[in-house]
Amino acid sequence: MRRCRTVLVNPRVESSIYALATAVTEHLGLSYVAAVLRHAGHPVLVVDLDAERSLSNPIDAIRGFAPDLVGLTSTFLTMAQALRLARALKARLPGVFILMGGHHATFTWQRLLAGEPQVDGVAIGEGEETALDLADALAGRRPIQGIPGLALRGPHGPEVQVLRPPPDVDALPWPVRDGVARRLAEGKVVAVSVLASRGCFGRCTFCSTSAFSGSRWRPRSPASVAAEIAAVAKAYPQARFLHLADDEFLGPGRAGKEHALEIARCLIDLGLTLDIEFDCRVDSFLRLSPDEIGLLRQAGVSSVYMGLESGQQDMLDLYAKGTSVEQNRAALRAAAEAGLSTSLCGCIPFNPYADVHSLRETAGFLLEVGQASLVNLTQRLQLLPGTGLEQKIRSDGLLLSDNYRGPYLYRYRDPVVGTLAKWLDVADHPLAVAENSIVPYVSHQVRRLARSVGMPLEWPPAQATLNACADIQQRNHSFFMDALQIAARGGDPSEYRTLAAAYWKDLEQGLDLVQRLFHTFALQVEDRLFA
Repeated sequence: MRRCRTVLVNPRVESSIYALATAVTEHLGLSYVAAVLRHAGHPVLVVDLDAERSLSNPIDAIRGFAPDLVGLTSTFLTMAQALRLARALKARLPGVFILMGGHHATFTWQRLLAGEPQVDGVAIGEGEETALDLADALAGRRPIQGIPGLALRGPHGPEVQVLRPPPDVDALPWPVRDGVARRLAEGKVVAVSVLASRGCFGRCTFCSTSAFSGSRWRPRSPASVAAEIAAVAKAYPQARFLHLADDEFLGPGRAGKEHALEIARCLIDLGLTLDIEFDCRVDSFLRLSPDEIGLLRQAGVSSVYMGLESGQQDMLDLYAKGTSVEQNRAALRAAAEAGLSTSLCGCIPFNPYADVHSLRETAGFLLEVGQASLVNLTQRLQLLPGTGLEQKIRSDGLLLSDNYRGPYLYRYRDPVVGTLAKWLDVADHPLAVAENSIVPYVSHQVRRLARSVGMPLEWPPAQATLNACADIQQRNHSFFMDALQIAARGGDPSEYRTLAAAYWKDLEQGLDLVQRLFHTFALQVEDRLFA
């Protein structure tokens, strides 16, 4: 029986803040598609350019596999590169079928097919079953027309025959993990990821997850999740850090919470020793009792990522978070009291409707709750197709560009905010990248290692290191507020440049101090462990 040789590609994110991340992460979307195709007998090569950053010639690597089908995933950050790769592949392999997929392609499929002749089709939504049907068709097992979820060019332009419902998450094979062992052998820190559910019950206006996954939270069997985690732990014992990559690990209502707790019970029964992080909403976390948080900790959970998004209520309402600033505070406080790290949470202060008041309030909130990284203070809304904010910004006349090849651009209603946003476009600055990696990592490790030797955070080596991390956040806040003042009184660029030069020098010194103190702390932990 003929098989469809398939290469699945994750383009590289051309941004230093992603390239220099503390840990290499897996692309679970492609890993699941590869597992489904292999299960059906189709040979698959996964080329994750974001993880394999040393791969200098991906075109030759792909051509060497002699594919019939190349699947390219895409985000707003990688769409331009994905299209360049598709164009180069079509020139070298004119008979190959180029399939685009992912969030960005799902919401721009009509323009992709109309404007990119190198793209032959687009998988709408979750793509495992669509990719399998297409591979079967290219192998001569079924007709290509009429595949649910596959958008093609028709006689009257781009068309999709019928949308495909999301797959049964328990019916899917576990994702392949082709590159994990290789990256571990290279000495890289790998964040092995597992999905316990798909979808999100939230309706945040800046996020496309609900529209992409069918507006429904779909959990896997807790026993299956625990079994996969156990298999990962056995296969990669040196990869102790595990990321539960769900959009919302704590699902809705009693059933959602019980799902998470049952996974914890299964992991405890298996006796695994892991360092686990999960993502959730602040109101979901607040539904946990201290005993339930304790159960998650016993299972290995050491850190939680929560999307705070703002420290000002009007902005939370704009984002349709359904939460309050006080709930943000309460969730972080509850996590800290339980000994969980929340050293890296999300915030989006800048959007077209932000004003001086909202920026001041959010900056003060971030400093108060220990989340005043430079990235959090300066993060701008990434306007995604298929979101409520895209529709609002478009209707309000604030949209500057909706080019599907990259991020959508917009203008700020308040010119002061626009000036500040231009100045603080620093996400790729090497020191901003370093701070966003070093400070959360050190903060988390100090808490984890201090516990491992039975010492409180008041232990002088731990306290000194955490104080140095807090000092950096204070410097970030002061720099942000000073820049805001300059913008508010007319926006003198030379005055801002002088401020920024002093800040970057100060930040470099602060990061050096954090690393030296952490080194001293780690040596003292080692002394206690081996005394």
